[in-house]
Amino acid sequence: MLKELGIPYPDYGSAYTVDEAIEVANQVGYPVLVRPSYVLGGQRMRIVSMMKKLRRPLSAS
Repeated sequence: MLKELGIPYPDYGSAYTVDEAIEVANQVGYPVLVRPSYVLGGQRMRIVSMMKKLRRPLSAS
């Protein structure tokens, strides 16, 4: 919808494994917002600034 309206938006992606998350983060660029599925109210969301820090929030999710 944003694209159709000409409104800019950040790159994004979905991942189901740590390796997929690293691949997506490398494609969209850091920092990335890591958001676990099935959580409400932003709980356990993390901003990750580099690859070595990406494994920590994902393994805790």
